[in-house]
Amino acid sequence: MMKRFILASLAVVLLLAGMGYLVYYRGIYVDFKPEVSVTANFRTQGKEIQYLDGDTWKTMEIRGVDLSSNIPGEAMLDFVPTYEDYTRWLEQIGEMGANTIRVYTVMDADFYEALYDYNTTKEKSLYLLQGLSVPDRANYGAEDIYQEEFVDLLLENGIKAVDVIHGNRAIELGDFTGTGWYQWDVSPWTLGYLLGHEWDSGIIAYTNNSILGETSYQGTYFYTKPEATRFETAMAKLMDQVTAYESNKYKEQRLISFVNSPWDDPFAYDTLYNARFDTYNQADMEHIGASAELQSGYFASYRLETLCPDYQKYFTQAQRADLGELLTGLETGDLYSGYLTLLNRYHTVPVAAVGFGFSTARMPVVENHPPLNEQQQGEALVELGRKCEVPVGSGAMCPPGRMCGTEILGIQSMPITVWA
Repeated sequence: MMKRFILASLAVVLLLAGMGYLVYYRGIYVDFKPEVSVTANFRTQGKEIQYLDGDTWKTMEIRGVDLSSNIPGEAMLDFVPTYEDYTRWLEQIGEMGANTIRVYTVMDADFYEALYDYNTTKEKSLYLLQGLSVPDRANYGAEDIYQEEFVDLLLENGIKAVDVIHGNRAIELGDFTGTGWYQWDVSPWTLGYLLGHEWDSGIIAYTNNSILGETSYQGTYFYTKPEATRFETAMAKLMDQVTAYESNKYKEQRLISFVNSPWDDPFAYDTLYNARFDTYNQADMEHIGASAELQSGYFASYRLETLCPDYQKYFTQAQRADLGELLTGLETGDLYSGYLTLLNRYHTVPVAAVGFGFSTARMPVVENHPPLNEQQQGEALVELGRKCEVPVGSGAMCPPGRMCGTEILGIQSMPITVWA
């Protein structure tokens, strides 16, 4: 009798351990309440980003900075910062006037614990844009996005991220992610997800010209329009799958986007410009549509760079004709020569500037802009945010529905005086 009891107990323990592994390490779940409606605390309405305040939707003003997972002398994916480091940085970010943090991948558990503790003890919250990325070995590889361990890995990390922000995940060996037991629910302060952080132009070109992969997609929440490329189709599918996972498992939705850049923007340029700036791809969020099932929303996001100040002259004749009045009255005296304003005019969804930084190279990288040391870089970012008509600086006051973002939170190089 005792032997049977021991064997039965062992079987129960093994069963519970197996179920725990599937739930907390693999994200397996059963939807026991399929009738429960999906909700969203953040949404897009036209070109506005809005948040739910009680029963009222209000326009959200977002002022953001990037937060990295490394410190001087350490590799980025070593995730060296501690809970105390993140706590100190969050305090400084709040003091400088930002209200949003962007991270590039699933951080280690200490970050989410620090964010939870900050937001449950402060009057003003810090919101999170959770990045979903793949290793550089994949992004800068010699194949397309449908190669083994690319799209699947991005989706896997997306599913991990959803569980992480809901405090319902354990990661022991992360591939381009942090590790730990994630038990802090930061979902009330998570705005949404960003696919990728710096898409390699070669990967986009390989994907668009490949015979592999889908040329269209029709999902529950997102679909592609007829003009969509293979790369855009992959983005639509990933956006749909991440949204579906959170909708089915947690009955919630968040904003979502894929990160673009000036080198892969929707515009067509002359051959000379293409050759000089490697602008041989076009990725366009306008080629992706959303169904009525999407309660939250989506937006176009761009990682900004300093541009050729005469970029408008290099639009193809057909592109110039298509843009028409959108080119009228652009303020070309700012650092972006009116580029960010043009993006906002072009898109029918909100536009987010999710990253920008001044170069600290010892040689000028932009005409009439001398090299800056690190303290000058930080001061220039703050000043840019105060002066720009379409600001992209920390602490800047953004127009409704627009997102400010900088890369000034490069902890590895930024002097602490910048936070004053």
